[in-house]
Amino acid sequence: MDTSRRDILTAGGLAFAGVTIAGFANIRANAAATKAAFPIVKTDAQWRKQLTAAEYRVLRKADTEQPYSSPLDKEKRAGIFTCA
Repeated sequence: MDTSRRDILTAGGLAFAGVTIAGFANIRANAAATKAAFPIVKTDAQWRKQLTAAEYRVLRKADTEQPYSSPLDKEKRAGIFTCA
């Protein structure tokens, strides 16, 4: 049996689609597991009270900081730094 270019492209496309679908299913499963297992549960009002206005916008509402606005941009000390 001769394998045509169309057969090869079809098989490749189907393989790519299968891997992509499996990857999205895995991402959704991980997101659900992470959300369910998150140890800190606070109301919106509690977060607003604990965080500054800028921290609340960035950390809770997915707003972004202005580029190059953080004093940590020029941080040069050795060490392990963690994100809020």
